[in-house]
Amino acid sequence: MSDESDESDEISESDKTVLAEVECTCDIGPGKFEGESAETFLAHALGDPDDELGSVQDFGHYERHDFPLRVEGTFEVDEAREYGYCDGCIADAIETFAGEGGIVVEENDQGFVTGTLFANRVKLDEAWSRLRDEAIEAAGPQDDDWTTESFTRFYKCGTYGRKREDTVVVIPDDCCWKCVLIHVMEQDRYWTNVWSVSDHGNVSLLRLDQKHEHE
Repeated sequence: MSDESDESDEISESDKTVLAEVECTCDIGPGKFEGESAETFLAHALGDPDDELGSVQDFGHYERHDFPLRVEGTFEVDEAREYGYCDGCIADAIETFAGEGGIVVEENDQGFVTGTLFANRVKLDEAWSRLRDEAIEAAGPQDDDWTTESFTRFYKCGTYGRKREDTVVVIPDDCCWKCVLIHVMEQDRYWTNVWSVSDHGNVSLLRLDQKHEHE
């Protein structure tokens, strides 16, 4: 693409001013973005998230977009206009993208898209951490994970000590299991998910950065 066409795709300062001066006249009909903001539409249209989780078939697909988020061309703006977003709301979205924080965009198994804005990076990180744990729990223990029934012995996922080599960590008496696991993982430079298994076979994800009743 030539320099001339690149320049023509840029959103000029005068265009931004015109966009910002228009009051909301959005006309969003039924569909995957029904009831959603221009921020949600534009973030989804831009793609290239900073991180993503899950899939639409099970847990839902989540995209994390950290601000500042640049809308460098007119393609996404034209798409938003065609979908029914007004120029004023598009301009507000572009201004929001220039600030701090970020947005998490979810697409569920029905194809509907929702977005959640976060005013700062701390709130965004906290929400994303919760979503990551939920995605891990939805998927359940994987082959490389560790499990425990007693918090004194930890095994390769699905083995539960059937063989001697299945045991990956034994917690010494009077030691904090969590501290031991962190030390072993740091020493081996190998990090994995850890799960507790109840008497009934139910599994729960253990977070090594939080307190647990078995400490």
